Amino acid sequence: MIEVKNKDQMFDLLISGKFGNTARIWPTLNDFYKSGYTGPVIIRFRAGRPQHSHYKNVPYEKISSIISDIYKSGYNESYFYLSEWIPEEDLVMICQLMRSERTLELTYKSRPNWKFFNHPIKGGLNQHYAWGLEAKLILLSVMAQDLYEFITDLFDEYSNSVIEFNVYARSMGLLYQNIQIVEIRNY
Repeated sequence: MIEVKNKDQMFDLLISGKFGNTARIWPTLNDFYKSGYTGPVIIRFRAGRPQHSHYKNVPYEKISSIISDIYKSGYNESYFYLSEWIPEEDLVMICQLMRSERTLELTYKSRPNWKFFNHPIKGGLNQHYAWGLEAKLILLSVMAQDLYEFITDLFDEYSNSVIEFNVYARSMGLLYQNIQIVEIRNY
């Protein structure tokens, strides 16, 4: 069992591939430039969050000016990393999943017009909650059974954790799946 105690530890596990599918991640600015990638990125902070915890959909041409502003604010490269930007229009749900002794607990936001077995479900800008079988059915309506099992199996290794993940309308990321684990945390 692994207890993820802080964001730095979580980041190390994330970039090592322990959480499954993810967008391309570059731990340093040098790694990013060496990769040759020229698409949009998200710049996220590992720890010691400044007023912005991330910069989304940053075009290649603006990366150096944002990084310069970050440096001017007193933060160095050890505070942030870059990852491939996944278009928000493809995002179906933002989820946080916990497992208690008896059941799964799902907190989620979804697109307002998303349908669950052809019936409108709660969605939109507000957070919603589901437990047990309802949580499982909602998740299985937007992902394959094997991806659902992968996520729930993570609780065996990362007990008492919150698993934060995104669900997309299309497959994406390094493993070409429609889910992306964003964070696993106990903190």
